[in-house]
Amino acid sequence: LPTLLACWTRSGMLARAIGKRAWPAGTQKRYAALVRQAARLARPDGSLAGADPALADPSLLRAAAKVADDQAASVALGKRLRPRQKASRKWPASPLPPAASSEWSDVSVLAAGWKPKAPQITVACDGSHLSIELASRGRVVLAGDWPVLGTIDSKPFSVAGPWERQCWFSDEHCDYLELSIQLSGGGRLERQVFLARHDRVGFLAEAWLGGSSAARRVEQQMSLPLAAGASFSPEAETRDGWLVAGKKPTAGVVPLALPEWRAERRVGELLSTGGRLELTQQAVGRNAHQPLMLDFRPSRFARQRTWRKLAVAQQLKNVPPDVAAGYRMQSGDDQWLVYRSLAAAANRTVLGGNFACETVIGRFLPTGEIEEYCHVDAESRQAPHTA
Repeated sequence: LPTLLACWTRSGMLARAIGKRAWPAGTQKRYAALVRQAARLARPDGSLAGADPALADPSLLRAAAKVADDQAASVALGKRLRPRQKASRKWPASPLPPAASSEWSDVSVLAAGWKPKAPQITVACDGSHLSIELASRGRVVLAGDWPVLGTIDSKPFSVAGPWERQCWFSDEHCDYLELSIQLSGGGRLERQVFLARHDRVGFLAEAWLGGSSAARRVEQQMSLPLAAGASFSPEAETRDGWLVAGKKPTAGVVPLALPEWRAERRVGELLSTGGRLELTQQAVGRNAHQPLMLDFRPSRFARQRTWRKLAVAQQLKNVPPDVAAGYRMQSGDDQWLVYRSLAAAANRTVLGGNFACETVIGRFLPTGEIEEYCHVDAESRQAPHTA
């Protein structure tokens, strides 16, 4: 993309210099769309998500916005790119949404805003291959392949098709992406990616759906690529930790389905090995859920934090973990709820809230009520905002 954008931009600048049109009006619209997508993928140093950082060129992006004659892209890039001087210009709010998902290119960008330190998650699919980049506070902490790993009854996962987008939702409060891939021998793996704009929390999860009435022994392995210069710093007594870029904490990481204290019974682990962040989890059942919560406010995460796996009830009886799962996390004074139905959706209760959908992600208000960022209906595959 950087070389293609450079070629088009150079052609447009040369045409302007000699007073000619570089291309027809229809092509100009396509070029403007390309520039907007490049703005969404832009890192603060001028490189693009997924591309070689050595290709960083803020001047290319600024020139592209001029050739596209796109004021919204110019404002967005003015806010995203690091200023060339200390006294930076105060840009107005950009009318260009920072998040987008292209079904044609299989690239999705979840972003909390245009400022350089705003959290951003980029997911790109190419057949059965999936890559992810996560940046926050102006630093890239995850970058590279996100492979399908795990075992069913000691046999490794084997994919049987490409990644497919099941759901995309974005509004002024949050962005949500859901992807699915079929596994050999039946069943499928679903991935959920979520980012709350104002509250600065994120969520990555894998759901193994066995597609069988028989319980299986499954080991899930979420293997996320640490970027160059990034590391994971685990806590000594609990199973959470920090994503660190250079020497600065960038985000807190919480494995919601694992017991908080290391002294508790071990059913999995969160650690770094070989330049990757590895979350492993063992279970016996027909389905399994493996969630990872991200807190992009280090000052909040450094305060008191805790989490719990919740009981989920249906018709006044608790359901097993392969039917539905609920989690509660606290960071500082803020608390959040994550609910995921793994079997057919039904009216179930979690902490007094009734849910008949597939997924709910929300926060607790001071009154104890739950304000939903979004919920996903399994039938319509839509995520209407309900706050």
